[in-house]
Amino acid sequence: MKMPWPSRWMGVVFLLLVLLVSGCFHRNGQTFSTGQETGNGTSVRLAEESPGYVAAKMPARHQLPAQAEKSAGSQPTTDLASTEHRIQTAVIALPEHYPAIDPLGLDKREQELTPIERFTYVGLIQARPDQMYAPALASTYQAETRDGRAVVTVRLRPGLKWPDGTAVTVDDVRATLETYARPEFYGIWRSQLAAVEGASTYRARRANHISGIITDRASQTVTIRLVQEDRSFLPILTAPLLSARQLTGKDMQQLEQLSRAGQLMGLGPFQAQSVEAADWTFTANPHYYAGTPLLKALQVRRLPADRMEAALRAGDVHMAWVSPKQAALLGKRLPAHLRLLTTEAAGYHFLGFNLSVGETADPAVRLALARALPPKTIARDRFFGMGKIADGPLSPLSFAYKPQPLQVYDPKRAARTLAEKGYSKAHPLSLVIAYPQDAVRERLFTAVQEAWRPLPVTLTAKALPADEFAAYVFGASPYDLYLFGWKDGPDPSVLSRLWHSREKTGELGFNASHYHNVEADRLLDRANRFLPEDERKRLYGKWQKLFSQDLPIMPLLRLPDSYAVAKMLHGVETNGATNPFENVWKWSLGE
Repeated sequence: MKMPWPSRWMGVVFLLLVLLVSGCFHRNGQTFSTGQETGNGTSVRLAEESPGYVAAKMPARHQLPAQAEKSAGSQPTTDLASTEHRIQTAVIALPEHYPAIDPLGLDKREQELTPIERFTYVGLIQARPDQMYAPALASTYQAETRDGRAVVTVRLRPGLKWPDGTAVTVDDVRATLETYARPEFYGIWRSQLAAVEGASTYRARRANHISGIITDRASQTVTIRLVQEDRSFLPILTAPLLSARQLTGKDMQQLEQLSRAGQLMGLGPFQAQSVEAADWTFTANPHYYAGTPLLKALQVRRLPADRMEAALRAGDVHMAWVSPKQAALLGKRLPAHLRLLTTEAAGYHFLGFNLSVGETADPAVRLALARALPPKTIARDRFFGMGKIADGPLSPLSFAYKPQPLQVYDPKRAARTLAEKGYSKAHPLSLVIAYPQDAVRERLFTAVQEAWRPLPVTLTAKALPADEFAAYVFGASPYDLYLFGWKDGPDPSVLSRLWHSREKTGELGFNASHYHNVEADRLLDRANRFLPEDERKRLYGKWQKLFSQDLPIMPLLRLPDSYAVAKMLHGVETNGATNPFENVWKWSLGE
């Protein structure tokens, strides 16, 4: 039986908290836990050539050169690249706890598709690495204020077709949005629909359609009227566009079954054929709007992290996610048939100060503690050389990014400041630091502890399981410091989720630093409106300066994702972004 909406919503919020504290940044906010040690907050034991590892072998003509040479009776390596034996299926290995296919977002924590889901599903618009939105299935989109009313207008690309060859129409857009707005729908895409005029009447079953969604079949245009001007509505337009023919006449139980089986039609380059527990298979969509994929199929295998390297060395997969430790060690002894690919980090880790009570409410104390932390050393030495310094709460890729000077590492000055405040070894500054129990936070805690050891500071660690940490910190329990991580998100407006004063802990808010600056709030509110890019950039620039001066957090590092890629798999690139699968329809296999 479904939970009532308020209880279910609170459950979703709780799951989001667990995600955010898990310490693993994978693209689109999805996390996985391997049970061993990695630099991303999961963990891994670097696998040597393990005789106990048994892979599901591909036929010889589908193997990589290293594997084909080992297989008795297999084709010679040179024949693998010949026309008649050219491989048409690429095999990708991901951690075994990589999130399941969930286009309806029934179990999601964030309003984004995973990179694998994007093989099959596409929205009207898509988030870019620079935190701007770009048209996807829409040829154009516009968010504006018209006659005092907030309006979003999208026009479908001409000639769009579903994988079965039937035309995509504005009726599909209406059916999709109204499915996400059903009163019995509890997926992650639900929340923004409340901002549409007439949504509450529709949810109360007093109308057959949402009056604020206006479709024009002749021009293939959809106009959406909002109750207020708010950019946080836009992520709903990145949700999968679904087929009205599949949605009509089905209850949520039927749609949930289709969703979990990967059988809801999408408009991405590959369609899910099988999404069994460990292995997923996708076949090319001949009607993909950007062009016919070069590969005929993709296979995704979810493997234990300690088997990733063995699978790569054995030639069982063409591409695999590897932990920071694996990436560092593979970089020193990389097999000849592989190359390493590293993406930009999709989020950052930081040390947070509690500004509401205690000694960390004093700006001078926060500044002294920050000056005693060496972020370069932490990023380099604690995370196998794979970490990068974080210099603020915005991604360096963001259009709004305006880096502020980091606190200069000066432990002697920090010690003088604390001495002036009356602290000494006999009467130290006693602080409680809370953090979730995972490998990345343990490493960060150890780094902080060692950096402050020469200071008159006593740290009491409160390491908690992720769910207990969420309840402790976001339930407004007493603490002075906390270690945390946050995803960059599709738009800078997500900054409000963490740093606006209205996001109070104990009231389902995420502002664990209890940061409160009236001018900072005003800048965030203003920047969240439908404004030109240059104006938003100016507002966020001013906000970043204020935030840096107030020092509610000390940014520590960003951890990128790394992938080992077979050289025979062509077209895999990141272009300085966070998702290596962005151009998967252009991938090919050959020499």
